[in-house]
Amino acid sequence: MQEDAIETFGASTIQHGKLSNRIYVMHLQESDFPAILPELNHLANRNGYTKIFARIPHFAYRGFLDDGYRCEAKIPVFFAGTQPGYFMAKYFDEARAHSLKEEEEQAILDKAGQRIRSETPSLRKGYTLAKCEPADAEDMAHLYRAVYDSYPFPIFSPDYLSDTMQRNFVYYAVRKGAEIVSVASAEIDFEALHAEVSDFATLPEYRRKGFAACLVSQLENELHRMKIATVFTIARAQSPGINMVFGGSKYAFAGMLINNTNIFGSIQDMNVWYKLLPHD
Repeated sequence: MQEDAIETFGASTIQHGKLSNRIYVMHLQESDFPAILPELNHLANRNGYTKIFARIPHFAYRGFLDDGYRCEAKIPVFFAGTQPGYFMAKYFDEARAHSLKEEEEQAILDKAGQRIRSETPSLRKGYTLAKCEPADAEDMAHLYRAVYDSYPFPIFSPDYLSDTMQRNFVYYAVRKGAEIVSVASAEIDFEALHAEVSDFATLPEYRRKGFAACLVSQLENELHRMKIATVFTIARAQSPGINMVFGGSKYAFAGMLINNTNIFGSIQDMNVWYKLLPHD
């Protein structure tokens, strides 16, 4: 199935399509509010989407609530290092509004919240960690295709990876010799001073070596140098490993997005984790 499309509404950015069967308001500009609300409803009804998911600043919070949204996650310091951010959801099918794996995912969360590392993670001998360049895009795409059955963004495309790293994405990779065996990214919003750490993938034969924790630590260091205030992630709620990484890296749990994202071949619940980076 084709990836969901990324489009603009005025000065705002949305993603929508049948892959995740939803609309995702990725960046909401104040100039488009509240006119965007009925347009989102119209787009959802016209295409039969069963969810609208929106990441919004405080100025839009009451308007989204009044239009039938609920808050599924909140990061208290998200925009410009001072303002909260809300992850809002509106459902057009009541069945989608309920998690099918609530007990299992809560057990993963409980365990993740108890695992806090006291030391900075380090790579095992024989591996290196370095920033990716456009010349790495083909190898990165090959790795992503080997790991994921489906993904909400076109990471299987070398052109997409090369383009994003020349704009507002930073990618780091773990290598064994010349081979990329693990990778992750940070999408940076320089105006809002936050970054989303995402796009984790490790070849199956190289898992359980602590690479994800090393990548998170390296990305945090890079973002700290850029004066980014808040780092967050949207992680699969069914994955013990990735939730352990963020819980162990002293991220705080912000909330769960129910039946939100098509990843690994199905629409799944996603956990939001965040961390405030220290600055002088």
